[in-house]
Amino acid sequence: ALVAYWVDEPERPGQALWKARECARLLHAVDSDNASDDLAGAPLHIGIGTGDIWAARLGGKEGRWHLLFAGDAVRDATSAAGEAGAGESVQSVSALSMEQATLPRSAESVSDGRGSYDTASPDSKVQVEGLVPRIVQKWVSEGFSGWLPQMRNVTALFVQIEGLEERAPEALQRFQNLVESVQTTLRPYTNSNGVLVMDDKGLIFKLCLGLPNDSHSDDVLRAVRAGFALESELGRLGLKCSAGIATGKGICMPIGGPDRQHYVAVGRCMHLAARLMQEAEHGILCTDQVAERVRKELGTTPLQPVELKGIEGVTKPFRVQEPQYARQRQVRLFGRKAEIRLIDEHLDALLDGRGGVLRIVGDAGLGKTALVSYLKRSAGLRDIVSLEGISAS
Repeated sequence: ALVAYWVDEPERPGQALWKARECARLLHAVDSDNASDDLAGAPLHIGIGTGDIWAARLGGKEGRWHLLFAGDAVRDATSAAGEAGAGESVQSVSALSMEQATLPRSAESVSDGRGSYDTASPDSKVQVEGLVPRIVQKWVSEGFSGWLPQMRNVTALFVQIEGLEERAPEALQRFQNLVESVQTTLRPYTNSNGVLVMDDKGLIFKLCLGLPNDSHSDDVLRAVRAGFALESELGRLGLKCSAGIATGKGICMPIGGPDRQHYVAVGRCMHLAARLMQEAEHGILCTDQVAERVRKELGTTPLQPVELKGIEGVTKPFRVQEPQYARQRQVRLFGRKAEIRLIDEHLDALLDGRGGVLRIVGDAGLGKTALVSYLKRSAGLRDIVSLEGISAS
């Protein structure tokens, strides 16, 4: 999706809305002209909103940044786009009110039918390093200005983040803390910076593994582990999230004109991950292909097949479980009722504020490790933090 904005001028109220409407009309016209081309996509869905824009440059770790646009105008426009049919433009309630009040006058003030669009001076320079994906920077520095699209195996992770509001007090600092935490959390799994956007579904973080210079044989497992790590970190920040993961073939390519370009992955798995994120409500949902690739390492639970919006056919989602639960589920104890009762009594006493020492002693092969695993699992179910140390003698 593309987000564009125009700033209204006090002396010409409503002209920004006129420019947005005219831009939408021309986009539909271009899309219609290319309808017979083999490369033409589905008709555009366009939404127009008015109001304040909240913009922030967030991050900074290792020179990596996110540009986030939010505010009433963005929320209204993305919601309107969600309501628009194929080839349609829909205006928000605020845009319709402004149109009725100002549009005739603003349209009359534009004599050439194009408006007075401001352009940056050729001498003006903006420092954008850190906002541009590293693969784009690398290829540009090596002289590859015309990148070739590539068909690659990619894995998409979409995370919906709840609990942040750009209009709240200290919003900028909270968003900055979020981005710094996300960047630190992802370092063990990927070199990608991901993308943070605000759309009709709220605040969304999107990560794609398998792009050039960031491809690994275990990208599917990395994506799931990154999802777990983000879920834990967001919880620490007092935020809730839901996530969707899908894998498959994707076309990785630059989009945009000669002056402004992004490097993106386009494919069915991207849509699947986004829809599973919406379906999840909490935790992580994945496709059957992802579940097949990670079930030896993690726990997976099949759910009822669902029909997802915009996805042809029926999807079989799986809920992915935390890694420790998958390992603990393999521990089975036989004939240890007395020991289990003793462990549970000590843990309950700890919750009541009474500490103690419990020694598990026995010859090799009698099941001491299984009892320790049960203790750790039972402690976790009681929200007791456990630490493990090993000494060799």
